[in-house]
Amino acid sequence: MINFSPTQEQQGWIEKADRLASQFATRARKYDESAAFPAENFAALREEGFLKLAVPREFGGLGDMASGCAFTPHFVLERIARGCASTGWCLLTHYQYCGLLAGLGNDAQRARVFADVVTRGALIGSIGSEVNPEQTKTPTQTTGTMGFQARLEPVDGGFVVNGRKGFCSLAPVSDYVIYWALAPGTEALADGLVLSLIPGNAPGLTYLPGWEEAIG
Repeated sequence: MINFSPTQEQQGWIEKADRLASQFATRARKYDESAAFPAENFAALREEGFLKLAVPREFGGLGDMASGCAFTPHFVLERIARGCASTGWCLLTHYQYCGLLAGLGNDAQRARVFADVVTRGALIGSIGSEVNPEQTKTPTQTTGTMGFQARLEPVDGGFVVNGRKGFCSLAPVSDYVIYWALAPGTEALADGLVLSLIPGNAPGLTYLPGWEEAIG
């Protein structure tokens, strides 16, 4: 058991999250039944500064370089999810990928994208799991090891990404998405997993119907 006493600053965020969660609870059924993104809730989160909690202070945010696993964002998530689970899941996705950018991005990437999060409340989503992932399984295993069919090919001036994904949490409303793929010439995740940051309005990026009943 962890005995954690929040700081005064952390307690302030927790209290704000509790207040918002009470409001979100009044709309949770509506969003669940309509399978819609909780836009009103995120407008409130954006206005109150919650989207900056996982952005390191070095880049204008309210968090640190360990933002993806820091206490404050996760205490906030626990409170928000009590009011609306879908809002909590989408906010978790944004925090998680802010953390990946903080840990894996270079200074130029972090400065550019985090400035967008801080100044206008940009969202970061995921294009990770696949609809038909490759599976390998031994007779003693109950689950397989997932591989990616999605690819990342170098071309003049950049890269072409090609793949079909499922459970793209927060992605359709995100300003940036993290695309998971294998590097050219590799076959295993351990050898070639690459996370790419793609603008949400990139040409060729479309979202198909069919996952509306999934949380987030």
